[in-house]
Amino acid sequence: ENHPVVHVSHKDAAEYCKWVGKRLPGEWEWEAAARAGHYGPSNRTLYAWGDDDEDWELASKHANLWGPGAFPHENDALDGYRATSPVKHYP
Repeated sequence: ENHPVVHVSHKDAAEYCKWVGKRLPGEWEWEAAARAGHYGPSNRTLYAWGDDDEDWELASKHANLWGPGAFPHENDALDGYRATSPVKHYP
């Protein structure tokens, strides 16, 4: 009930926006949202938690991740979820 929709194509999203009288965000709007408003020269990290893609414990506090195992065969649910996480669970 509180989980996000998945497997939505760009066309599906655009059609939904048209149906509700809205629009998809532009590139800069998307970037600002993805970086929680912290964008520009002072925020050039690869991930919200920094550049380290090996620190799964830190990363799992910021995003719903599959885990360090071989995708898609090993899901250790290190973030606490085997599939999607509830909406607004992460900062």
